[in-house]
Amino acid sequence: MALPKINPTSTKSWSNLQEHFTAMETVKMQTLFSDQKDRKDRMSAHTDLLSLDFSKNRITSQTLDFLFSTC
Repeated sequence: MALPKINPTSTKSWSNLQEHFTAMETVKMQTLFSDQKDRKDRMSAHTDLLSLDFSKNRITSQTLDFLFSTC
């Protein structure tokens, strides 16, 4: 299946991510961890062969929504 040929910087998702970046720029990691006690579990994905931990990045579930949005 071929992916559509679009310029990602012209999408609404890109615009949302830019605005979100500005809002997140000053957020401290300590705040994210203190506000979300289960952050490591919520921001991790695991399979038998692979483990991804996004918790130590300045992102939120909203960030991931913007990243995976198709608009």
